[in-house]
This record gives sequence, C-alpha cells and structure tokens, in this order.
Amino acid sequence: MKNKEKIIGGIIIIILSIIFVFSGYIMSRDNKKFVEVEEVFSEPNKKENIEEKSHKESQKRNDKNQSNKESNIKDCNQDIDEIIVDVKGEVKNPREYKLQEGSRVRDLIEKAGGLTNDANENLIHFSKVLKDEDCIVIYKNGESTEGVENPVVKENTLKENKNGKVNINTADVEKLKTLQGIGDSKAKLIIEYREKNGSFKNVDELLNVDGIGSKTLEKLRDNIDIR
Repeated sequence: MKNKEKIIGGIIIIILSIIFVFSGYIMSRDNKKFVEVEEVFSEPNKKENIEEKSHKESQKRNDKNQSNKESNIKDCNQDIDEIIVDVKGEVKNPREYKLQEGSRVRDLIEKAGGLTNDANENLIHFSKVLKDEDCIVIYKNGESTEGVENPVVKENTLKENKNGKVNINTADVEKLKTLQGIGDSKAKLIIEYREKNGSFKNVDELLNVDGIGSKTLEKLRDNIDIR
C-alpha cells in the first residue's frame, strides 16, 4: 500500500514538474512575442526621432553658416572706406559723389554719367587716384587753364620742368628713360606705382619702386622733381 502511494506521489510530482516547465515555456514564448511586437511598433518612432534630431542639427548648422555669412558681409562692408569727391565742368551730371577709397578719375566720370561732347580729354588724368574732398574740373575744348593751380592732366601732355628736371609725377615712359639708370622696365614700374598709390610725395619715395635702390636714387636726385 505504501509503495503504491509512493508511486502515485512520484507520478504527481512528475506531472506537476512537466506542467511547470511547459507553463514556463509558454510564458517565455509569449514574452518574446510581446517584445518583438513592441520593437516593431517602436522602431518607426525611433527612426522618426533620429530623423527629427538630424533635421534639427542640420537646421542649426545652416542657421549658423547663414549668420557667419551675414557677419562676414557686414564686416567686409565696414572695412570698405568711402570718399566724397566733387566733379565740375564737362560731365553730364556735375556734383558731389560718394566713391570707394582708391577710386580713380575714370570711375568718377563714369559715376557722373560720362563726358560731354565738349570735354577736352587731353587734359584729363584718367588714372589719377582720388582722395576725400578732391574737386575735379573737366575743361572744355579750347578752354584756357592759364592761372589754374595744378590742373588735372595726362602725363604725356606735360613737358619737362622749366628747371630742366624731369617731373616723376607727370613724365611718360620716354621722358623717364632719359634719366640715368632708368630703362623701359623701370620707367613702366614708376608709372605703375604712381597710378596705384597716387603722386609721389617726395623723391625718396622712389625707393618703394622695384629695382630702384639708394645708389640709383642718388644719381637721379639732382635731375628729378615732383612739382
């Protein structure tokens, strides 16, 4: 009798163990399916969040680049100095004009609408660099400039100074080549320098021209002038 009870008890324990294991398997499988379903539904949300984050970061970079660009433009505009120059005489619209620093007479004439038909182009120094408060007068054909102080003229219309010296602010290439040690290339460099930087303020400024050293300047000093 006791053996029979033991057998029955063992069978019950085995059955309960099987039920327990089977129940655990079923629960594990259901949990796995739940997790998989949850991941399926959450994946699009994750993707949307990543895309949204990426879009926001891209927008921030674009805004920053735009801000830097506007700042650079503003700084660039602030770096550009302006001058006010008056033009009179034979231009279509004679009056004051605002120009960028470094502008030349030709820029001023263009701003004023160009020359009239009566303008004497032989008395215009087109490449002259303008300065703030300059007043440029454009003369008529046949109009006398006698008594006018420092009329604006082309280099090739001026002759040698009365004292026999060569004016390095007005002389053309051929006239400069008459100076000792000045050939064609150096003469062109002198003209390029004054067109870029304006008239020479003193003869020592020739040292700023490529190819002209102190020895060459001393040879030239008694034969050149700036007036």
